Amino acid sequence: MGMKASKSRTHDAEGANLYVTMTVCDQLLGIPALMVEDILAKRGKVTAIDLRRRLNFPPRSRRAPTPIHVVVDHNSAPYGLVVDALGEVMDLDIRTLEPPPETLHPDVSDVATGVHRLHGRLLVVVDVARIVGDGSAAA
Repeated sequence: MGMKASKSRTHDAEGANLYVTMTVCDQLLGIPALMVEDILAKRGKVTAIDLRRRLNFPPRSRRAPTPIHVVVDHNSAPYGLVVDALGEVMDLDIRTLEPPPETLHPDVSDVATGVHRLHGRLLVVVDVARIVGDGSAAA
């Protein structure tokens, strides 16, 4: 199932951003929708990065549902971010983006660019470059 966001909807005049949300070990994460190329239920021909391992979370139980691969483009190369569950595409106002709190898990904080507070949950916006670890992370 393919997923693309149009550039004109990703940044509107009011400062809204589209994020694809996903869950890893009950942590709600979001990445800019323009970076998402595809959603796969099985491994494809991409470099897979298991976010549970990358973020030092406990491994999936054997009874856990099949993980999802969210394929993102980074420096013209596809990467499959392996997540527990896929959420929704959320249109959030950039003005509500806050710095990551000091209480955030340290490995999550290392890849976070900010957070949105959503009805009792925290959406952590992550930087794909920091996840991939290639040194080209946004400042």
